[in-house]
Amino acid sequence: MAPELNGHHVLDPESARLLAGAASGWNRVLTDPVSGDVLAVDRYRPSAALRRYLSARDGRCRFPGCCIGAAWLDVDHTEDAMHGGATTVGNLAGLCRRHHLLKHHSQWTVQQVGGGTLEWRSPTGKAYSDRPPVPATWTALLREQDDGPLSLGQLGAPGHRACHAPDPPPF
Repeated sequence: MAPELNGHHVLDPESARLLAGAASGWNRVLTDPVSGDVLAVDRYRPSAALRRYLSARDGRCRFPGCCIGAAWLDVDHTEDAMHGGATTVGNLAGLCRRHHLLKHHSQWTVQQVGGGTLEWRSPTGKAYSDRPPVPATWTALLREQDDGPLSLGQLGAPGHRACHAPDPPPF
């Protein structure tokens, strides 16, 4: 297989050696052998494919009781990248800005225990488990009573009344 530049232009071996030798750094990209999807990259920022996967898996803020939608989430390293945390599915989760800051600036801690499940521990030591929500498998036209049509993008928006979970968040 001939070397390619950005997956589009075939390079002759001499040009490939010159470019490789002049590179200031390398990113290791791990891909699924069947689909070719990017699973992990040895760098801080997740790829677009990894962000799409996390948005689909998480769907909402992964702090227990919070249901702010995926469109408003930060992608957070569960184990901080500066402490060796990898930019992988098993170390990333979507958090709203409030809970992202809470994780970094309070006594709350979190770890991933497999399958996308997060185990949160409060400052008092109580544990809360948060599993990824069941993904939507169908869509429907939504309408609120007197407010007119409701777009799917509004669901999970901060302050939207449909976003309130039946149980209060564990604060």
